[in-house]
Amino acid sequence: MASRRARRTALAQGIHPTAAEEEEDKLWIAGILYNNPDDPHILVPKRPGTGIGLTVNVGNRKGRAVMVILLIVLVIGPLLLATIASL
Repeated sequence: MASRRARRTALAQGIHPTAAEEEEDKLWIAGILYNNPDDPHILVPKRPGTGIGLTVNVGNRKGRAVMVILLIVLVIGPLLLATIASL
């Protein structure tokens, strides 16, 4: 949301992104997930201005597998533990 506001403000002030910046922007889903099938890396540095650390390249087949595993662990894992605890 902040990136959209920043983009609108920049455009209102007459500041336009370069062609390279627009191409880079197309590689990010919602500014969070990196989606570049041509990049062989599974983990890539986060986008500048969004924090520190790494993010998953969901354009890569192995990266998608990592995301599925993370979702399974983070969603199904707690549900399974809650079910076991209630027995």
